[in-house]
Amino acid sequence: MLHWADYLFWIYFYLGWYGIVLLGQRQDTLMSLLLPIPALLYLLWQKKLAAGIYLRAGFLAIVGILFDSFSNSVGWTSFLPEALSPKMPVWLFSLWFLYLCYIPMLAKIFEKRLFLAFVAGALFGPLSYLSGAHFQLFRFSETSSIFIYSVFWGIHLFATARFIWK
Repeated sequence: MLHWADYLFWIYFYLGWYGIVLLGQRQDTLMSLLLPIPALLYLLWQKKLAAGIYLRAGFLAIVGILFDSFSNSVGWTSFLPEALSPKMPVWLFSLWFLYLCYIPMLAKIFEKRLFLAFVAGALFGPLSYLSGAHFQLFRFSETSSIFIYSVFWGIHLFATARFIWK
């Protein structure tokens, strides 16, 4: 059962996501690095999680960062505006940093629902990127790229639910 503070944590996640995307759109990307910090401080303040959980969550976030960077390198995706974008724009790194703080909670929600974790990741992972496309920060190069992201996010959320507490 989630505590009321967990619900506030979720609300901050969505507000933080929106703030990071807006800052990325304004190309104020260094400010976007500040938005994940309150979520990290909340986790540290709670002192509920063992160091191994942070390490596994960090590993999963690094896998996601490498996947986004790789998909941009091979042309499955592109970051906009193209002329100003490195392999991994700061705003996207900030989103991964924010997501890293939520990995333990996602693992708790989906721990005994591995199939549901896969389905949720496969559906909502690509939708998050499509939202970024709405803000003109991201683009899938073709429809098959959305499918690739769907498979990646299904596996990623499945791995989150399966391995974070082990």
